[in-house]
Amino acid sequence: LAPEDPPLGRRPLDPAVDTAANAVRRHLVLDPGRSAPLLDRVPDAAHAAVPDVLLTALAAAVRRWRTECGLPAGDDVLVEVEGHGRADLGTHRDLSRTVGWFTSMHPVRLAAGPGDGPVDALLRVKEQLRATPADGIGFGLLRHLNDGTRAELRALRRPQILFNYLGRLPGRGSGDWSPVTADALLHDGRDPRMPASHGLTVDVLVREVGQGPRVEAAWTAPEGWLPPAGLDRLCALWTQELDRLAEAAARQAVSRHSPSDFLLAGLTQAEVDELEAELERWA
Repeated sequence: LAPEDPPLGRRPLDPAVDTAANAVRRHLVLDPGRSAPLLDRVPDAAHAAVPDVLLTALAAAVRRWRTECGLPAGDDVLVEVEGHGRADLGTHRDLSRTVGWFTSMHPVRLAAGPGDGPVDALLRVKEQLRATPADGIGFGLLRHLNDGTRAELRALRRPQILFNYLGRLPGRGSGDWSPVTADALLHDGRDPRMPASHGLTVDVLVREVGQGPRVEAAWTAPEGWLPPAGLDRLCALWTQELDRLAEAAARQAVSRHSPSDFLLAGLTQAEVDELEAELERWA
């Protein structure tokens, strides 16, 4: 959380004004043809996961948008990541009598340099996300419950951006016990009076449809917090960066690894690249 991220909005958030009722939302839908590479070919290019791909594009889009607006781009982009999985809590935790999601939130600092190629940026972001212990589930304990850390963490400003990947879901359900639908998850069901927790919120899911899965995203920001057309421009830049990742992965002949793929080796990215190049010469 330190140092503080350069300002993204035109003003600090005001809980009296920046509420759910005054939020501006954009709903993006990528057709199955554009979505398919983001779900298989691009993650495979770096032995990564779908959220790694989406966050890599988000970090690049925010950097480009800041540069276009004449704002300090900074060396990295600070994002709060919301998670809903059952992280590995160890064998001493018995969750057999529980239902539902275990929501966690934790900050990550994504440093994908402007000189990185798309797949290089994906590898770098993947490593930064993997460095977070247990997918960040312990941050909430440190922030709210630990007497030795919560005062220090409370004094630090939370990230301006919230990223929430909701997973892969059916397009629509039927019956009393059908899975929750994509429409329900992307719909803003907050109380209209609820203050905005972040300046920019990006909710993403993959919806299963007859033609194939498609990536959908809901972008939300308080009205007037971003410059005019700022939210639309950020959405456009994000889709451009996703397309760049897809194009780069299509040109790449083999999948690349990164140090976290070899937990016991202690390798750097440069050493991994060197070993892979050597193996390719012998192939």
